[in-house]
Amino acid sequence: MSAAGQIRTINEEKMNAFLGKVVGDFGAALSSSLAYIGTKLGLYEAMANSGPINARELAERTGTVERYIREWLINQAAGGYVEYDDATDRYTLPAEQATALTDQSSPFYVGGGFYVVKAMTAAQTRILEAFKNGGGILWGDNDPELFLGTERFFRPGYATHLIATWIPSLTGVEEKLKAGAKVADIGCGHGSSTIIMAQAYPNSRFWGFDNHEGSISTARERAKDAGVSDRVTFEVANASDFPKVEGGYDLIAFFDCLHDMGDPSGAAKRASENNRKAKFYGLTRSGRKQLQKEARDWEQTTAILARTMSSALPTASDTAAMWQSRARMWRRCPPWTYSEAVLLPILTCVSRTGVRGGPPVRMIFRSCAHESRASW
Repeated sequence: MSAAGQIRTINEEKMNAFLGKVVGDFGAALSSSLAYIGTKLGLYEAMANSGPINARELAERTGTVERYIREWLINQAAGGYVEYDDATDRYTLPAEQATALTDQSSPFYVGGGFYVVKAMTAAQTRILEAFKNGGGILWGDNDPELFLGTERFFRPGYATHLIATWIPSLTGVEEKLKAGAKVADIGCGHGSSTIIMAQAYPNSRFWGFDNHEGSISTARERAKDAGVSDRVTFEVANASDFPKVEGGYDLIAFFDCLHDMGDPSGAAKRASENNRKAKFYGLTRSGRKQLQKEARDWEQTTAILARTMSSALPTASDTAAMWQSRARMWRRCPPWTYSEAVLLPILTCVSRTGVRGGPPVRMIFRSCAHESRASW
């Protein structure tokens, strides 16, 4: 019997619960687009810099059309992004929302995420074709706002935690950086993490590598503006064959990128070959309490980015197997940290490259909640 002709017994309570999730997804998808507009047009920023405001005033401040602003404000109020006072017909952006949506120096800033979602949504037509015909999309072929959004989304965390918490947690690394070390930042994008380290450790020498030429150009401009061009070099290179330096690197870092690479095992193997002391550091951020909450969002991102990039590379490793391993971990959700959940599939992926037969590789995953260490 065909699926259409099957008689199914429906549990009404489960059905209503599922439909509630679907309707919630509809609302979230549409509201995300409007939040992107609010970020892009400076609507949130204008509200953050004013008191209670009405649609006409906000439109005048931002050079937009009042009719559209009125509808936008209604959506934002319904979603809890802004507050509405019925007595005065005015809207207010609370302090918490203003910080999260407009303050790019705050660790709570999330505005870049709307750029990422917008860019991934723009790729749907090409991804649909890839589902039917194979192939993929290279990172550099995505909507340019993906690169800007990624920088804006992750940079506040790096600025808050990288120098103050993450690096000090790695035994001996901070002392070496202060004295003078050679550091490679793989998948550096616009160079935020590289520049932050260069500013904090002026005696060290830094190289940032990314296979996207546009991002490297931006990173060079960022380094110039930050006054660190004398000790930072940005070059276009793949993670699996980035250049060596004389004597090897003292530290090789992958910030929020290894899991989305088309060939993560090749990247890890290259890091092992190029690291002076055969140490490999991967940094992630969330504790176990966030595991189940974050799993779905991160897996959606991976399905769109990592899978399409892996499929676009002729020499890619089995990224799918890596993420299938991770998916099994989501279901089991044992009492380990999110850091450890990421650690195990990457260890499996690295072992396929033959690194296990080479020098010892020490993998340390840093969590904001607490630290998880494993030696291999």
